Amino acid sequence: RSSHHLPLRSPGPVTVDFELHWNLVQEDRFHVDPEGIFERGLPLEVAGRTVLRMEDHDLVAHLLVHHFTHYFDRRLKWLVDLQQVTCRPGFDWDRVAERIRSWRAAAATAAALRHLKKMSPELIPDTMLQDLPLSAWRRALLLPLRSSHPLELLRRTGSRRVQLYLAAVLLENPAGLPAWLAHRRSRGRRAGENPLDAPAEVSEDR
Repeated sequence: RSSHHLPLRSPGPVTVDFELHWNLVQEDRFHVDPEGIFERGLPLEVAGRTVLRMEDHDLVAHLLVHHFTHYFDRRLKWLVDLQQVTCRPGFDWDRVAERIRSWRAAAATAAALRHLKKMSPELIPDTMLQDLPLSAWRRALLLPLRSSHPLELLRRTGSRRVQLYLAAVLLENPAGLPAWLAHRRSRGRRAGENPLDAPAEVSEDR
């Protein structure tokens, strides 16, 4: 509930994971404009139905933010997804940087870009690291966790304490840290507005 998604897994010998997201990012941390995402959405045919998909620059911006919320794990799916989208005609990394800044996600994304750049130097352009720099004081706070592993940016990111530390260091506005910590303490216990947050109703016929 606190991560705003419902994970599903298909049955059978080969499983497929599928997640229903009803909020793209963490509330009270980033500021994604859902109306803008729907306005820029593009039509996509799925099983004979026309649905909307995210516009490419929105999609890449979200992938970068989402990579941070997974605390820079070493799975290569991020690189595969980014490669598929960024090679399309008309794709512009500058527009991604603009979108990231408008979402107030520059600090978190700056770290995500450096991890992805380490794993695949040719995929992430140097201009993105210049457009979304990681400040010296944030680099200093992350330095004790730096990893020499070719697929890792930081060590021990599976630890909950390290995750909270990273989330705090990469908060866009450091002055908002006390309010964010209070939000983190209570968010898993608060009921949301989405119907999936409500307790399931059991039919009397069952």
